[in-house]
Amino acid sequence: MMQDSLHAALADLAAPGIEIQRVSPFYATPCTPPGAGPDYVNAVAAVITKLPPCSVLSRLHDVEEAHGRTRNRRWESRVLDLDLLACGDVILPDRATQKHWMDLPPSAQARAAPTDLILPHPRLQDRAF
Repeated sequence: MMQDSLHAALADLAAPGIEIQRVSPFYATPCTPPGAGPDYVNAVAAVITKLPPCSVLSRLHDVEEAHGRTRNRRWESRVLDLDLLACGDVILPDRATQKHWMDLPPSAQARAAPTDLILPHPRLQDRAF
């Protein structure tokens, strides 16, 4: 069951240096992009950490991998997808780069992936996070 996977992933995320403060109710949304796989069960977790954003993202990727996620191609069907949406008011790597990725048209999004962490998440405005 997808909810069980989310509960397990949240438990795995709670590690030294990351304290989960709150978790939203779980809710269903269509997959992105449409047709890329089954619909999602989503939640948002608020955490407290002193870790830098790149270390938090690395931890998210470790949890995904521990739950069977592989990264072969962009936007493929996946068993678990953990996104780093924001870290306070941090903008990475800079405002111009973040805006470039935020404004990228969907057709370009399907072909291009940033090589660096972009914060806030550049698709934040497009999805039901």
